[in-house]
Amino acid sequence: MRCPACGQMVSTTSGKIGYSSYASGPFQQLEYRHGTPKNINVASTVTSRSLQSAQKLSTLLISAIVIVTLLLLASGVSLMYYAGIIHPTQLHNQATATAQVLQNASRHTTATAHAHATATVRADKADKKAAAIVAAQATAQVKAAIAMQQNMYARSTSGKPAFSSPLFFESGTDKEGEADWDIYPTKDGGGCAFTGNALHSSVFQANYYAPCIAHGLRIHNFALEIQMAILKGEEGGVIFRSNAHDKNFYSLRLKTDGIYALILTRDDGHTTPLIYEKSPFIKKGNGQANIVTVIARASTIYLYINKHYMGSASDHTYSAGAIGVLAIDRQDGTDVAFNNLRLWKL
Repeated sequence: MRCPACGQMVSTTSGKIGYSSYASGPFQQLEYRHGTPKNINVASTVTSRSLQSAQKLSTLLISAIVIVTLLLLASGVSLMYYAGIIHPTQLHNQATATAQVLQNASRHTTATAHAHATATVRADKADKKAAAIVAAQATAQVKAAIAMQQNMYARSTSGKPAFSSPLFFESGTDKEGEADWDIYPTKDGGGCAFTGNALHSSVFQANYYAPCIAHGLRIHNFALEIQMAILKGEEGGVIFRSNAHDKNFYSLRLKTDGIYALILTRDDGHTTPLIYEKSPFIKKGNGQANIVTVIARASTIYLYINKHYMGSASDHTYSAGAIGVLAIDRQDGTDVAFNNLRLWKL
């Protein structure tokens, strides 16, 4: 029969011996030694192949790890280079650019502010210069107007008067006759009278006035000049273009505090100030002599005090009438003395 292990023929005459030889004889050892190498060779081959595959995998893995490591190193170096050199440079460049922009903006703002400030200063200087020019022109115009009015005063009072009197007593030279002053006493002790080498107008009743009219001296266009002194009280003046029983007239009034006024009086007792001002040219106080001058041309009236031009006004209410003087009582009685009347016809 054949051996199950090797396939060789063996003796079968005695099944027991044969089987025994198979089980414990040299055949069994031989076949064991023979069979084992075969098993070892197979395993060795498989192991060799596995080792080769593992070596290949290890090589690939190592290569991959090396490549990844190199990439990481390269990335790290790049990152370090970017973080350490490129990015700071960029930040520096950006900061420099920003600083430059801010510096340029600051310079522009400063230049703009300086330009605006310079323009403002120049505008202020221009405004002040313009205001100074306007003021100078206005001053020049005022001076020119005053000079013109002073020239008119000189021309109007330079010739021989049509009437003149020292007013020591009722006298004068008027080719139309005597001045015909309205002389009268009043119950309160006032009135119109020549006394003490002057023509006096006096009133001693509060809020009344005492007119003294020269009915013989009626005139249209004229220049009138007279000296007056307020001896007692506060106010006195001259009358001109008087009509209707001495109730309608103009008057130039002076007060002891330096105020002067041009007043329009109507027969209903109503008075209208046409001019009311204060002047440094008026001598203040009682007993002070002031020279007042009125020049009337048509509807325009010019006023002078102590030969200084005061002002003018235009009014069409009265065009002609008599001249005179007056005293006004405001509280404690008034007495005014007049001298040196001169009258020019224009």
